[in-house]
Amino acid sequence: MDTSDPTKLNIKDQSPRLEIRVLRMPGPDFTTYRNREFEKQLPQEELLNAEDAGNGRAKRLRTSYSGPLTIRTVKDESIPARAMACRAYRGKFWSVTLRTDEEHNRPPAHGDYDTYVKVKLTENKRSRKVRGFLGYCPEGYGKYPVLPKTKSASSPDRHGKSAIYLNDLYPLCRELYSILLDPKVTPHPSGLIVITGATDSSKSIVTRGLIFLFLEAAAEKARATRKRRPHLVTFEDPIEQYYIRDPALKGAQQMPADNAANLEKLLEAIYIDYTPREKGEDADNLKRVTKDALRQTPAVLFVGETREKDDWRDLIEFAGSGHLVVTTSHANSVVEAMSGIFRETDTKTPAQRSDIARRILGIVNIRSYTTTDNIRALLPSVWKRTDQSVSDLIADGLASILPAAETKNQERGIGYYGRSYLAGKLTASKHISKKVKQAKGVDLKEIRKAIKSKALEWDLKGV
Repeated sequence: MDTSDPTKLNIKDQSPRLEIRVLRMPGPDFTTYRNREFEKQLPQEELLNAEDAGNGRAKRLRTSYSGPLTIRTVKDESIPARAMACRAYRGKFWSVTLRTDEEHNRPPAHGDYDTYVKVKLTENKRSRKVRGFLGYCPEGYGKYPVLPKTKSASSPDRHGKSAIYLNDLYPLCRELYSILLDPKVTPHPSGLIVITGATDSSKSIVTRGLIFLFLEAAAEKARATRKRRPHLVTFEDPIEQYYIRDPALKGAQQMPADNAANLEKLLEAIYIDYTPREKGEDADNLKRVTKDALRQTPAVLFVGETREKDDWRDLIEFAGSGHLVVTTSHANSVVEAMSGIFRETDTKTPAQRSDIARRILGIVNIRSYTTTDNIRALLPSVWKRTDQSVSDLIADGLASILPAAETKNQERGIGYYGRSYLAGKLTASKHISKKVKQAKGVDLKEIRKAIKSKALEWDLKGV
C-alpha cells in the first residue's frame, strides 16, 4: 500500500467523500492501515460526538468512522467503496476496512501456506528470524508456537518451588481446538467462547493459542480459495501483549511495526489482518467496538476479561449475529461460568436459556493441579453447544452440565467434556515433556494415575 500520500478530501458532492490511494486492489473487500495523520483527513462534521455537542461539553471526535469513500488506484482509477475506519494500536494507526462492488482479482496461491509464510517472513529483513516471531508462529516453525520456551518449562507452585509442566501448552490448545473450532467437527463456527479459570491458570495463554490455531487454519483456507485475509479484532483494557508482533522489536507491549507500510508487509506475510483496540485509547466501550466490528468482517473478535453486566449482553448479542467471539473470565467451573452468564443476562426461563445457549459456542474451565513430585498439569473441562446439550440445558438447567462417559462419541453428542476425558488425552506419552521424562525419581505411571484420580475427583464434585 502507498502511504506517502494516503488520503485527501474530494469535495464534489454536497457532502465530503474520503479518498484513499492504493497501489493495487487485492479484492472487493480488504483492510488497509494508515498512520495517525489520517485522522486529519476524515470528514470532521461527521465525526462529532452528538451527545457531547448536545449537552454543551467540548466537542470531540469519535474513534471510528463509517461513510462513503473513493479508492484511487495507481492507474488513477476511481472506485466507490464503503469504509469502516477505526482507531487502533493505542491510537497510533487507523485500521480501514473497505468494501467495493469489484470482482476478486487476488492471484492464485502457489505452494502450501507454511512455505508461503516462511518465505514472506524471510524476505523482510525485519522478520528474518522466524523463531523470534512471537506474535504468530504456525506449527513447524518452533516447538513452542503459543508459549515462549522459558515459560513452558517450569513455573513456581504456591510454595514458591519450581514445578515442571506435564506438557507444553500446544497439545492442550490442539485438544480444545479439535473440540470447538475444527471445521471437520464444527463447520463455520460462530458464537461465544468463554475461557475461564482462576488467577495463574494460564487461561490467557491458552486463549491466545486457541485463536492462533483458528487463524492459521482460516488463513490457509483463505489463501487457497483466493478470499480476503481473516481479520482478528481485539479489545482489551489494557492490551497485555500484541497478538501480531514484529520480531525486530523488543518487549511484550511494543508496536508490531513503526509505520503503516511495515505493518502492511508484516500482516501480508502471514495473510492475516489485525486490529487491536484498547479501552480509553481506541474506543470508549465494548458497545462501540461491537458496532464497528459488524462492518469489519472479523473472523474472530477477542475481548479481554469480561466483567461488566452490560458487556456480557453486548457480547451475547454480537455472537448471535453469526460472528465468532472469544473472551476470558474468572470462574471455578463450567457450571459457575454458565451460571454467571445467566445471571448477568437475566436469564431465568427455559425459553431464555434456549436463546442464550444457542449463542454460546463453548465454555472452557481450566484448573491447575500439582502432584507430590512437583509436576504441574492443566486440566480443562468443556461445555460445547450441540443439539443435545442445548436441549438438556433448556429442560434441566445447570444440572445438565455434568461429566459424561469417556467414550468419544458420547462426549461429542452430550457436549460436555469432563476433566477425566481430557486428562486421558493430555497424559498420553507423546504429549509429556522431555523435562518430565528425564526428571530423576519421577514415576510416569504414578503421575498419570495421580492426575487422572484428581480429574475424576473434580468431575464427581462437578467442578
